[in-house]
Amino acid sequence: MWHYVGWDVGGWNCDRNRRSRDALCILTEDESGLRISGTPWRGNLRTDLQGGEESQAARAMLARCGVHTEEPLRAVFAIDTPLGWPRPATRLITEAEIVPVSAEAHRNPYLYRHTEIFVADAFASQNIQPLSVVRDMIGSQSLKGIHFLHESQLQTSSIGVWKAPSGPDEIMAIETYPTPCKRSPTLERSFLALEDSADFRSSLQESNECHNQDLKDALCCALYRSALLMA
Repeated sequence: MWHYVGWDVGGWNCDRNRRSRDALCILTEDESGLRISGTPWRGNLRTDLQGGEESQAARAMLARCGVHTEEPLRAVFAIDTPLGWPRPATRLITEAEIVPVSAEAHRNPYLYRHTEIFVADAFASQNIQPLSVVRDMIGSQSLKGIHFLHESQLQTSSIGVWKAPSGPDEIMAIETYPTPCKRSPTLERSFLALEDSADFRSSLQESNECHNQDLKDALCCALYRSALLMA
């Protein structure tokens, strides 16, 4: 059984900030379709990312939602944070290499990766602009996600996809961006059905918009990744 794990990433010390926490939502599929597995969770995963052993962090994250398995783990992590930094920015710092800078703010190669420029152009009519890991204070979240990739020994298998190279556990990861995904009519129907399920609603808190939005973003990430695999 595959577990589709949506992870809305919080900062390293997000337990000090009620507005920014890690949020997890896990989906599995059976004969009746997709369903919530365990209970969606929100908190800080910092201590879960210190195991140092392959797949230990992944299993710890599933356990946060009450999901445990003794069998080899088969999990796909859909992670809502930049899992890479603009190459011109890293080369500027490490090699003193400079590049021309566009007058268009969203095309600044030091601030935005090619993928973010592509998304901004593709959704220009809908005024969607991805955040910049350099400019928009999401570096903590980004490095937390990248730390997970390396701790879990995931390697790039194709553009934007990381996989465990060997071993009994099958773990994959992909970077996701919930905002444009929510515009899909097909995903929206599935999202609304899962969002209204008792298992998901039990994790929501009354009058806590930040808490609930993080969990909804995690659900959107998990749903998006499961849709890709089933396509």
